[in-house]
Amino acid sequence: MLEGRELSFRYRNSEIIFENICFQAAPGELLTIMGPNGVGKSTLLKCINRIHRPCSGEILYDQRNVYDYSRREIGRLFGYVPQDIGGGMDVSVIESVMLGRTPHIRVRASQRDKDIVFEMIERLGLQRYAFRSLNALSGGERQRVFLARALVQEPRVLLLDEPTSNLDIRYQLETLDLIRKIVHGQKLIGVMIIHDLSLAYRYSDRVLMLRRRAQTLSGQKNDVISDESIRDVYGVVARVESDGEYPFINAMRVDR
Repeated sequence: MLEGRELSFRYRNSEIIFENICFQAAPGELLTIMGPNGVGKSTLLKCINRIHRPCSGEILYDQRNVYDYSRREIGRLFGYVPQDIGGGMDVSVIESVMLGRTPHIRVRASQRDKDIVFEMIERLGLQRYAFRSLNALSGGERQRVFLARALVQEPRVLLLDEPTSNLDIRYQLETLDLIRKIVHGQKLIGVMIIHDLSLAYRYSDRVLMLRRRAQTLSGQKNDVISDESIRDVYGVVARVESDGEYPFINAMRVDR
């Protein structure tokens, strides 16, 4: 179980970004963090991954504070796909994905490490780019490389900051289908940020809906995502509908 208890965060000499946030997610569940721009979604994800430290409250994995784990333990337990997937080191795609195996490699990569990397490159359709420089790829292609790198860590918690933001609609659906399949099938705890309300409703198991310095909504998606909560949080008049198979959000107008 992953739990957040009474979490608050502020940057030095600045206003509080969020406060008193609580959430939980169990193995095999995909928790989506939602809310308008500026409410601290990415900051919260970075707190879970120990990039930032909350001012108060605690984050527990398996009933243990995440700050009690060693860096190596965190590297094996938490896989993280950041929002910023801009250019960086001039390495090939296969070298970048192999970096995800670092917490598991002692001296040099084993055949098993290589097999895991090659399999994930294939699953994400990156074979044709395997030996290209990461900096030569488009934003969407780099997005899939970063996802592959996180998945080859074989994490127990998968953290995703807008994993479909640079992808066209086909790859959005393929990527979210894969994420959900891996989270459910391998009993991972998935936590992702996504802005598209319909995609969030379609793929999430649980939802944490943030409002600026106000009470948050957290729970099963059917209990959290509603006409009323969308209007309250986003200021949009909308209706949760279904075509018989896939639910979607019909946003009708901005609430004045």
